[in-house]
Amino acid sequence: MVSEGFFANFYDDDTGIRTIGYGHNCNAQDCSNLRPPISQTQAINLLLQDLVQFQTCVHDQVPFVNDNQFAALVSFAFNVGCGNLESSTLLKYVKAREYSAAATEFGKWVRADERVVPALVTRRARERALFLRGFADSLLIIHSSVMTALSDLLSVLLLIVALVSGRNINKAGVALIELSEGFRANFYGDPVGIRTIGYGHNCKAQGCSSIHAPISKSQGEALLHKDLVQFQNCVQSRVPFVTDNQFAALVSFTFNLGCGNLQSSTLLKYVKAKNYSAAAKEFAKWVYAGGHKLPGLVTRRARERALFLKK
Repeated sequence: MVSEGFFANFYDDDTGIRTIGYGHNCNAQDCSNLRPPISQTQAINLLLQDLVQFQTCVHDQVPFVNDNQFAALVSFAFNVGCGNLESSTLLKYVKAREYSAAATEFGKWVRADERVVPALVTRRARERALFLRGFADSLLIIHSSVMTALSDLLSVLLLIVALVSGRNINKAGVALIELSEGFRANFYGDPVGIRTIGYGHNCKAQGCSSIHAPISKSQGEALLHKDLVQFQNCVQSRVPFVTDNQFAALVSFTFNLGCGNLQSSTLLKYVKAKNYSAAAKEFAKWVYAGGHKLPGLVTRRARERALFLKK
């Protein structure tokens, strides 16, 4: 689990585990009662529930740490697991109250599948910075004369939400999506028969029960920006090092085809390898729907490719 960006629908994480919300792991936590798409409020409630076991894990091992150290260690355990925390040299140093040495250990936990992951480098740096921050200087803690379970919980929650705050698509990307999707004030069936409205708002995936047609362009734009969050997070969690234009092109691609198709694509494989020339050529292969080559997809992929290559 590299990054817990918000996802309204189920997806497979980088290790194939069914996940939703802010990294809610369906292997470890029950998902049978979840009906996607879920709201960010629902996701935060899930996160609060999920954090309990990691708070307990940290508190049982090192109950003497201050609020900032506690929050950093819970974020670390939430990401890598309680077992990894318990067996780590990091925890050994914390138990010995060798905090400088412990802080250095965060930087060693930045690999997944034997490769350094930029998002993990960033996350570990933030956890380290919080771990070393003085108690009185914390901006994440609710101060009180007595540390309460609620203040602990909120501090950790704020840290993790801050760590996974999303990256927004640029104006060029939004314009590309709006041009490619086209605006519809009323409901219609897309090329594969899915009920849709506005700028490609998918009623099957995103829900339309609260939408009353016809809608205005402003309403369509608001729906689009809300819909884009999970696709932005999908791209950011996998290739956080790309430029703004590359990011925008990939978000448009993912918005159109889904996070699952991006995950399994040769396009993403080339982007991860930073072979951008080869990646750009892959856009043109995604122009079919129902076994037919669609002119609209040919045009869209060409626009995405051009934006991807734009400096």
